[in-house]
Amino acid sequence: MDAEFHPTKGFAERKGWHCTLEKNAPHLSERGRVWVEVEVDDCELYDRPESQGGTWVLAQKMKVVKEL
Repeated sequence: MDAEFHPTKGFAERKGWHCTLEKNAPHLSERGRVWVEVEVDDCELYDRPESQGGTWVLAQKMKVVKEL
């Protein structure tokens, strides 16, 4: 799947699928959350604090492998 860009007022503009290296995203709601293993392409790493899940992977392309 190709990433789309949806700028949101009050948030940094970071185009791409926002992925984490571990199942950890304490800054986001857990309601309806589903963790999946993905393969990504054309990506950048962003160092984020542990309160935001640690390192983010922003990918321009993503393929879902399986639900965890």
